[in-house]
Amino acid sequence: MSKIVYDTDTLSVAPSRLLAAIWARRELVSTLALRDVRARYQQSILGVYWTVLNPLATAAVFTVVFSLIAQVPVGVTPYAVFVFCGLVPWNFFANSLNNATGSLVGMAGLLTKVAFPREILPLAAIAARLVDLLISFGVLLVIMLWYRVPFHWTIVLLPIPIVIELAFLIGLGLLLSAANLFYRDVSQLLGVILSLWIFLTPVVYPIERVPRRLREIIELNPLTPVVSGFRQLAIDGQFPEAGPLIISALVSLVTLGLGYAIFKWLEPLFAETV
Repeated sequence: MSKIVYDTDTLSVAPSRLLAAIWARRELVSTLALRDVRARYQQSILGVYWTVLNPLATAAVFTVVFSLIAQVPVGVTPYAVFVFCGLVPWNFFANSLNNATGSLVGMAGLLTKVAFPREILPLAAIAARLVDLLISFGVLLVIMLWYRVPFHWTIVLLPIPIVIELAFLIGLGLLLSAANLFYRDVSQLLGVILSLWIFLTPVVYPIERVPRRLREIIELNPLTPVVSGFRQLAIDGQFPEAGPLIISALVSLVTLGLGYAIFKWLEPLFAETV
């Protein structure tokens, strides 16, 4: 078995090293990302329209269950707008994490034949889902127009929660993609975790309506400030609280550092594990 050589400086400079790797291989990242997008909709009748139909169908189900049946109060905002706005960052997170987790296994042939930074594969898998994020955001704007929800200038600040989410997502994606290469149960377990995680994130309900004791647990979730902040900026025209976003950003950076360090630590074993 190959000896694992651990670089003690990796964790402290992980974001800068990762950015350098992305920039140096930016053409490869974009090529693999576009390949992923094409493969996803190849031989599909509706093609890219699934990117619109899936979140719309989910939003419709949640609207019936939580608005018409459970009658969850969300203030003056139409519930369909409220829930779809939460689904935009959540779906990006869940779909990207699924993509990234299976990226090394899905491209196993490259691991033994081509020399390149292996972190490029989960990064390209996440980049491919940026297309879905942009399309979903466009659909959100159309839904807001339909329900006559006013636009606010704070919408231009939406990259802030998305960048925080990206840092958290990349860290988890690197960690889980490596783990999934060694233990294929990881991808199966992830599906179960995500099905529970969405209800620990204020996607279908406002965090203000959660009982205090349960709210303290939900606020530990790094995605809680991201989804709430995205919604406040997009449809409420309000600045989210800085404190929770800063904590979420710090947790995301630590996750990014740990994920990248562990990924590079295990990288020498990838080829012989495939």
